[in-house]
Amino acid sequence: MKKIITTTLSATLFSALFAQTAAAHEGHHENGLTSLLAHLSANPDHWAAPLILLVITGAGYAWYRRRLDARKMNSNGSSNHTH
Repeated sequence: MKKIITTTLSATLFSALFAQTAAAHEGHHENGLTSLLAHLSANPDHWAAPLILLVITGAGYAWYRRRLDARKMNSNGSSNHTH
């Protein structure tokens, strides 16, 4: 599972870095990561979508880690029940 997640994240990051940028509005848009970052910093409202994606990704990662830790505890024979 870890290999699948790592591969998926790597492919997504590679695609995002080298993909052509989409024009969200009319006007001049140069291609490239540097010009994209300059454009985003000049228009702070453009950060909404990347921030939402980052929050969703972080929440998904936290959920996955909690689930993995819970599964490890259950496989070790530990129990949260007190007798």
